[in-house]
Amino acid sequence: MKLFQKTLILFAAIIVFQSLLTIIFITRTISQSQAVDAEQELTAEASSVYNNFNSWKLSFWEKINQLYEDENIKDLISAAGGVAFDDRLISLIQRSVSGSGAEFAIIKKGRSTYFDIIPIFDTTIPVPGIENFSYAREHPYIEIVQWQNTLYFTGCVRLSGREKNAPYIDVFILKQIDHKLLENLSSNQHIKVLLSTGGNFSLGPFSDEKLAGRIYAKLIDRSYTAMGRIDIKGEAYSAVFRSTGSVQKGHETETLNLSVFLSLADYQKQLRDIKRAVLSISLVSAAVTILLSLFFSGNITSPIRRLLAALHVVKEGEYNIEVSASMKGEIGELLSGFNDMAHQLSIDKAALDRQILEIIRLKEYNEKIINAIREGIVVINDRLIVEKTNQAFLELFGL
Repeated sequence: MKLFQKTLILFAAIIVFQSLLTIIFITRTISQSQAVDAEQELTAEASSVYNNFNSWKLSFWEKINQLYEDENIKDLISAAGGVAFDDRLISLIQRSVSGSGAEFAIIKKGRSTYFDIIPIFDTTIPVPGIENFSYAREHPYIEIVQWQNTLYFTGCVRLSGREKNAPYIDVFILKQIDHKLLENLSSNQHIKVLLSTGGNFSLGPFSDEKLAGRIYAKLIDRSYTAMGRIDIKGEAYSAVFRSTGSVQKGHETETLNLSVFLSLADYQKQLRDIKRAVLSISLVSAAVTILLSLFFSGNITSPIRRLLAALHVVKEGEYNIEVSASMKGEIGELLSGFNDMAHQLSIDKAALDRQILEIIRLKEYNEKIINAIREGIVVINDRLIVEKTNQAFLELFGL
């Protein structure tokens, strides 16, 4: 592999390695930052959802206290005869609770089984049976009632006449807790709210995921807990589980849990986008490096290729050669040095050729002189080996 290719591969490998380290470092840093941001966002949203949920209770509490303190209602109850409810009483109760968000009210006459259902506005919401409602305290109160698979906010108040031992009525105002109500608890589109009891009942977007048991297990010895990550339907969420009172189911009472889930999809998308951006920048940098290397390599490789060709010519014995050395810097100095070397070699070769020719001429001249002598001449070395004779010696011995 040529030097240029090795250098190019090395540069590309360095860029890729640097990109991987950058991605790992940025991913880790951003993941930690996102975890803090998600926790803060979830904590704030969970608190908001919890307060909004309790605001329904507060609204009901205000309305039933208004009914409890309404003097006109006391007068109408005292004036009511038999078991029938006075139309004015029903109208007054209906107007009084109209701003609470309640969908209907149930009026129960004393200890009798007589009751009436007062619609607050047109609705097709199913009405629980009267057997699910009984006034159990000495003061107005709020509770959540479960009937079949439906939850209701329920405000309970006992209203009586002015006189001692006057007749009384129990009023229950109800609002169904449905998916729409849960969705309106938060304006954040990434927030999901789930209500669940200690049993298998749950209401919300994940009601079919059997989370009620898992949530109950986490809250069995505490009233609040958080999870940094929980996977539901292939999507990641952070979650806060919180107990928010109890649910009355017939004669049984169960804990009601309010769970808030924050989708981490945007955080994950942001992290993927950052990874993709870093990788794209790294790839573009590698591509630009390669292109620039290819573009500028001619300034380096072209003179070196000419130099290699000239070296091959010198190797064949031709020294009268010159490589264009118009470049500056180390490459220019290298080419200039080669040209000086080749020129010097050419001069030395010419001088050597002249010396060789002179030696050959002197040798031939000496041989002519020796052969011209008519006396036999023989040259013997120290090992008694004949090295040279003249023609007269050969003729004398018939050799």
